[in-house]
Amino acid sequence: MKKEHHMATAGPSRRILREFPLAIGVGLGWLWLWLAGQAFVLDGRMEGYGWSGYVRNAWSVHRGMSESYDYFRAPLHGWLLGGLGEGLGSYADAAILLSSLCVAGMVLSAGLIGRAMVGPWVGGLAAAALPLTANTAHAARWANSYPVIAVTTGGSLAAALLLARFPHPALALLTGALTGLAWAADGRGLVAIPPAVFLTLLAVWSAKGRQRWLIPAALAVGLLTGPGVKIAVGWDRTAVPSTVEKIAVQRDVVHRWIHQSVDDNLMDACGALPAESLLTRAYLSDPCAAAMVRYNRDRKIPRHLPLGGLAAFGVLAVLPGGRGWRGVGEGAGILVAVCGLLTLATLTPLADRYLLQFTVLLTVLAPVGVGRLLHTLSPVRARPWLSAAAMIAIGAWAWQADPTGRHMPTALQSNEEKSRMEDFRQTLRGHVDPQTPFLDCSNQHIALSMLPRIPQAGFLYLNFPILRTDDAAACLFWISEPPSPRALIAVDRRRMLRAGRSRDSEKVLLSAVLEDSGAWAVRLSEGSVEVWEQTSDGAAASP
Repeated sequence: MKKEHHMATAGPSRRILREFPLAIGVGLGWLWLWLAGQAFVLDGRMEGYGWSGYVRNAWSVHRGMSESYDYFRAPLHGWLLGGLGEGLGSYADAAILLSSLCVAGMVLSAGLIGRAMVGPWVGGLAAAALPLTANTAHAARWANSYPVIAVTTGGSLAAALLLARFPHPALALLTGALTGLAWAADGRGLVAIPPAVFLTLLAVWSAKGRQRWLIPAALAVGLLTGPGVKIAVGWDRTAVPSTVEKIAVQRDVVHRWIHQSVDDNLMDACGALPAESLLTRAYLSDPCAAAMVRYNRDRKIPRHLPLGGLAAFGVLAVLPGGRGWRGVGEGAGILVAVCGLLTLATLTPLADRYLLQFTVLLTVLAPVGVGRLLHTLSPVRARPWLSAAAMIAIGAWAWQADPTGRHMPTALQSNEEKSRMEDFRQTLRGHVDPQTPFLDCSNQHIALSMLPRIPQAGFLYLNFPILRTDDAAACLFWISEPPSPRALIAVDRRRMLRAGRSRDSEKVLLSAVLEDSGAWAVRLSEGSVEVWEQTSDGAAASP
């Protein structure tokens, strides 16, 4: 009887132990995010491309101010950041927490893909390697929507591959929900749909009984998450720019980036093309399209491959890996996802923030390809040992060779002026009492960095936490009629603003107006930015 009990319990224990490489890899990935990317360090420092616009959008989405939405940005990130920022009492800390959770989810997604495609050792390497690119580690602190786009896209692929491996309606529902959320996060999330549908069909082919119709039904229900989120946040479809308008704007962006690329081959092929010729059907047959792919392949994508050129082994993902035609189908799902990346690489120079969406995919190519090769060629009993040896060797090489330069500084660290301004914003957050009326006329996003604790009185004149035009009328009224004693105003002493709404209005320098009034004094300053405090007698304010 004791022998039978031992045999009954040994199996589950061994299965749990076999998953340790995956758990260790995920843990190492999360640890590196914290060490190198300062993930989950809630110090209130705003980072990431265009963070001010995304924070402003979140503030508007949370308050249902549809007239203030940026309709080029989907609502999911703004809805999440607004709700979390109001709950934490700091949009800055909420942005860090949200992005940290997203990148941590990307680590988990990479690990699950490797586990589903090959085994625990491959999943462990994929999870541990994902944050070894500087861009990915830094993304854990971005205050924009790109981490949300990346985790939903990567999570959709992971769920779809798990569905193909273990067909079940619950996994189909999860696949659909994550795919729908990818679209709700950004229009580029549509690239998640082809691999999700392809792998769902593979799961239907493998399923038995009533699961064959429950799986596609569950996927369809999950996909409704995308439009459901937009409806839930009150997204005004009538105000959203048309596809034609969005493409026109993006054409100008692509045209500008081509001329900023400093790449002779790209300029030779694309430099003479007018903006109107880009992103068209005819463009796809133009030599510019091929040059664009080469530019992205040679200069952009390599910076996002934590395992370097070994990513070329990704084409071997279609090997059966001991799983027959089902294994080939799963590998084909990976290549369908690669086609989405190639499509984008054909149309535009890929900025680092664009490539974050494909980080999970780019990370798993090397370990999955190598793992599939080993499992295809080796006997069953040798596979775990060969996978362990190969993944440990690849991981050690990547750590030592550092093919992508994982210690690169963030944009904030490499720009001394931006770093000082962020320090200044933090200082102000500690000095400005929430009950003190404050108006930001500096265009340095000081009020945005204080959200949501900045007093509402500071919004009454502009009805928005930022000076959106160079119209200084509201600022001049604040200076002449401060709402209360000790009111504060931030200005840029180098920036001339129109005194009225008309384009012909005289331009004024707000710092000069404040000085001439005799009722304001400088409290704090950094570079050209000054914070003035209203004083009843014009005496200098105490710091």
